[in-house]
Amino acid sequence: MNNKIINGIKTVFQDSLSYKVAVVSSMAIAYLFYWLLYKVTTIPTMFQMTKDGEFGKYSFTYFSTYWITTLATIILFGISVSMLVWLWRRSRLSKVGTSFSGLGAFTGALGAACPVCGGFLLSLLGVSAGVSIFPLQGL
Repeated sequence: MNNKIINGIKTVFQDSLSYKVAVVSSMAIAYLFYWLLYKVTTIPTMFQMTKDGEFGKYSFTYFSTYWITTLATIILFGISVSMLVWLWRRSRLSKVGTSFSGLGAFTGALGAACPVCGGFLLSLLGVSAGVSIFPLQGL
């Protein structure tokens, strides 16, 4: 299974456009994440809060997990977008399915930016209205 995924990524990145799309989309989502973080705090302030233990008992664990997952999200988002563009360009089927996949990847990346921002951004996109159709109405 992992070999199929790696071979698929290698196939996609044989196209020079895929590298450009991956870098540009990674930079765009990285800027968006930075902008969302800057609305709440700054990076030096976050370092100081971690040093002072303001995130609780596990401040360093929270801080390192936050940055590792943020960097992983940025890299994986770039790979995902480049694969979607590659599929969209080569697909003979409906372009709608690929477009919705891209929209889902973008929404997922926005929702994962931070817990506070994610709740606001996902409700702005109407996710809370969609969840209200389930039996517990989003509770």
